[in-house]
Amino acid sequence: MSQSLPNDQSLLAENAALRVRLDKAEAMLRASGVRETDALVAEGDADPRHEAEVAQRRNEALFSTIIEQAPGGVYVVDAQFRVAAMNAETRPYFAAVQPLIGHDFDEALEIVWGPEVGPQIATIFRHTLSTGERYVSPRFSEQRHDIGVEQAFQWETQRITLSDGQPGVVCYFQEITARERAEAALRDSEERLRLAIVGSDLGTWHWDLRTGALEWSERCLTIFGIPLGTAMTYETFLGALHPDDRARADEAVRSALQDGAEYRIECRTVWPDGSEHWAVSLGRAYTDADGAATRLEGIAFDITERKRVEMALLESERNYRALATATSEVAYRMSADWSKMLPLDGRDVVASSDASLVEWAWLNQNIPTDEHPRVRRAISEAVATQALFELEHRVRDSNGSVGWTLSRAVPILDANGTVTAWFGTASNITDRRNAQEALSASEARNAFLVMLADTLRPLSDPVTIQVEASRVLGERLGANRVAYFEVHGDDFIVLRDYTSAVPSIVGSHPVASFAPAILAVLRTGRTSAERDVHGQPITPDEQAVFAHLQVRAYITVPLIKDGQFVAGLSVHTDTVRTWSAAELAMAEDTAERTWAAVERARAESALRESEARLSGILRHSPVGIVETDAHGAMTLVNPCWCEMLGRAEAELLGRTILDFTHPACVDATATAFRGVASGGPDIVIELDYCRKDGSVLHAQSHVTAILSPAGELVGMIAVVLDVSARLRAEAELRRLAANLSEVDRRKDVFLATLAHELRNPLAPIRNGLQIMELAEADTGMVEKTRSMMERQVEHMTRLIDDLMDVSRISLGKIQLRTATMSLADAVQSAVESSRALIEVQGHELVVDVPLEPIYVEGDVARLSQVFANLLNNAAKYTGRGGRIRLAVEQQEIDAVVSVDDNGDGIAADKLSHVFDMFTQIDGSLEKSHGGLGLGLYIVKRLVELHDGSIIVESGGYGAGSRFVVRLPAALAPGTNGAVDHKHEPRSTPVRRRILVVDDNHDVATSLAELLHVMGNNTKTAFDGEQALIIAEAFRPDVIVMDIGMPKLNGYDACRRIRSEPWGQNIVIIAQSGWGQEDQVRMSQEAGFTSHLVKPVDPVALNTLLAGLPAPMV
Repeated sequence: MSQSLPNDQSLLAENAALRVRLDKAEAMLRASGVRETDALVAEGDADPRHEAEVAQRRNEALFSTIIEQAPGGVYVVDAQFRVAAMNAETRPYFAAVQPLIGHDFDEALEIVWGPEVGPQIATIFRHTLSTGERYVSPRFSEQRHDIGVEQAFQWETQRITLSDGQPGVVCYFQEITARERAEAALRDSEERLRLAIVGSDLGTWHWDLRTGALEWSERCLTIFGIPLGTAMTYETFLGALHPDDRARADEAVRSALQDGAEYRIECRTVWPDGSEHWAVSLGRAYTDADGAATRLEGIAFDITERKRVEMALLESERNYRALATATSEVAYRMSADWSKMLPLDGRDVVASSDASLVEWAWLNQNIPTDEHPRVRRAISEAVATQALFELEHRVRDSNGSVGWTLSRAVPILDANGTVTAWFGTASNITDRRNAQEALSASEARNAFLVMLADTLRPLSDPVTIQVEASRVLGERLGANRVAYFEVHGDDFIVLRDYTSAVPSIVGSHPVASFAPAILAVLRTGRTSAERDVHGQPITPDEQAVFAHLQVRAYITVPLIKDGQFVAGLSVHTDTVRTWSAAELAMAEDTAERTWAAVERARAESALRESEARLSGILRHSPVGIVETDAHGAMTLVNPCWCEMLGRAEAELLGRTILDFTHPACVDATATAFRGVASGGPDIVIELDYCRKDGSVLHAQSHVTAILSPAGELVGMIAVVLDVSARLRAEAELRRLAANLSEVDRRKDVFLATLAHELRNPLAPIRNGLQIMELAEADTGMVEKTRSMMERQVEHMTRLIDDLMDVSRISLGKIQLRTATMSLADAVQSAVESSRALIEVQGHELVVDVPLEPIYVEGDVARLSQVFANLLNNAAKYTGRGGRIRLAVEQQEIDAVVSVDDNGDGIAADKLSHVFDMFTQIDGSLEKSHGGLGLGLYIVKRLVELHDGSIIVESGGYGAGSRFVVRLPAALAPGTNGAVDHKHEPRSTPVRRRILVVDDNHDVATSLAELLHVMGNNTKTAFDGEQALIIAEAFRPDVIVMDIGMPKLNGYDACRRIRSEPWGQNIVIIAQSGWGQEDQVRMSQEAGFTSHLVKPVDPVALNTLLAGLPAPMV
């Protein structure tokens, strides 16, 4: 119904302006009639009656045009109480009355408003008609009788003189139903957003002053921009703050510690990306019996958005004051209950005051006493509803005279939706009838503004608003170009423009491209207009710019906001043109209203985004969010809460949280919720809920009350976090802690065993060296000693190999070379490997292998290692002269290998630990059989790598043991034409130049002598740098080099050799105590040809050398 303009001027202001125009029109009509009559009398020969009729018809047409073009709804009732005129805005509201013109007004009102309300409205019209007293309605809301819908209006009546000289009543009205609903929806949305943030955005921290430990929650770290996982200190906290806020924060904390009190600070934080944020830190110091602070507990929450809102509010207030200044209105600010007015510049409307007026002093000073009740009632209504305050009332001006003002004020709300102040403007309307502009000029302007408002009102895109505003103005003025632009820094940007027969200027342009004289005018906020740019004192370059743009005449309207040139509107023609005052006013109005519409669209877009964010928070929040009414019934639940309980939304709404609380927690939950509902502090409580499937949800709930502005309980919001995973982790942590001592004990036993087992072979080796020195001539003794030493070296090698296998298995880096193989091959290899130990112990070995081969997919070497280990264990743990049986058989789809002995046996309580790492069944000195306790662990893991399993059985000590290995059986392989390499003829040894490099002189020298005995020409070096020098001179065919050496390590030495032309084809073999895949890979990347693990097996080295091509002679 309403035709409100884009700059949000209210209906009363529009109606006031319209009344001014109508009154002046009436005066002009009366004056025009007098002048015409005088002219007719003077002429003498004219027909006075005919001329009067012509003048009356012209006046009636002019009056009808005024009514039709007025903003808002307008209609006229004549002295006979019939509808005499109306505009297009009025017709839809009287659609049930046809025809309306000439219709009895009493009957029309009863049709629209019914038999009760209609006569009441008619009484007001008759009062205005008979007394001339103007009537201004308060908010009017009733149900329409004709359509059955409740609508709200603002309206007023005023007596006028019609063209026939008779009195009539004109009514101005505007429907405000949609506006009131939008304002209520906005307040509700803002309150929900605030409560959701309060309920889920807290960070917590704890500072133990006795230990210095400072613990922060992840949310707390995020609020202060500190990376997760940072070890917190007090200095880290201060370092996260803005430098200007650190001293203030430090002083607040230290004061709290000194006094054992609380502190609250708002401070800026600087995040790693340099951005600034705001946070509130709340803390309280706790003291011991002596009054010394022992700990500090606190919370923190992010207030960056609130600060931005506050700054935006201040910005909006400054803009509003600037607007008020520009329109000569009085801006004022009141306390929340209106009892206090801040210092005021009265501008002759009311008396100015340099200090605040408290205890309603402003009311006594500025408003006549008989107006006090009406003003106080309007204030009370606005305070109660937090709605717009709007009232026309009498005031005393600065001279003590009584005048009239139109006062409007809006509430300023804090983040909780509580009114903190009122901000408003007061317009001096005392002389508005005398301030009317010429009616003929304003008609065109107002018609244009209505058309502009109709065009812009449905638009929501800022760019489209700019385009349509430019088009409407361009077509109205017949301009060649209209461009709305925005200023950003040193440039102004035109997103779209209206053009006709001239080029577009869309794009970014320097502000300095305006002529200096023009720019100086624009920066003052004044419109710059020129009828012909050729007549101006501008430079040739400036003339060229105008010519390029085809501009001959122009209007440029600047928009100054907070003293800054922020936007503007330019109108161009390619011909000389004298601009009228009305055209200048149209351009200025278009600029202002385009700005207002663009800002409105952006604000509405921001509101939609805000509501979408709130909806997204509820939908996608990883925590449950529940809102209840004052009785505890759930009125809002998010998907996460439904998922936590395993129930649909419909199953939860209307029911209480206690309905789903575990019975053991109901009493504690009810008590806690009652505490919050009765005005107690927010709570954090851990309790259990019952899921639909019968399982239990362990959760932590943060509960806060929702209060009305009067402090009454409206409901509660709970933010629920599933802590089931945390509780499981805590239980697991306790379990791991309980096992820690056992792991530590086993580690100590292993280290002691490892030291013992490595020392054991060293004694006979050392003794053997002494024997070989003393009995050098006794070849038999030397050979016997050499064999003994070789066995001890092999024993040490096996120990080290076991350790390496454990390392590879633990890291998942062991590789199997699998193929279809007969189990008999692995068994035969294992028996050969273990036969010497078995024979030394005097055991009987029975091997039962079927004649028909049994095949598996396996690594023959690793499976041989498995069976040999089982045979060795049986030999070691069976008393001398025992019996050992190894059997192979196929059971359905499994290949089964079992090893039985009649030895020591295993106690029942030890069976479950046989395959554990570092485990020996009987570790007593009397029954020690040597070893590291790794063999059976390796066996089990190797079997599992073959997709098999192993079990152990024993009747207890003295009852022997049985180990059973199960492997998936495979099909027999086809003939593959394999060649038997065992009978290939041996090649003749090749003499090579070999350089041995090792920082251990004994290792280097002994290996060089061994290679020399094998028929090679050898040299030695004892570090990487020495190796480079000798290699360049010696030019070896092969280099055997250690990795870890002083001065230059093996990797770098290899790279240096490979970089030389003479070193690119040398075979370089790494020898290292480390043989994991990572070390082998690093050797290959450095340029080594092969990688051998210390101690180097001479046979393996000789085999490697034999496989090399013969050196170039």
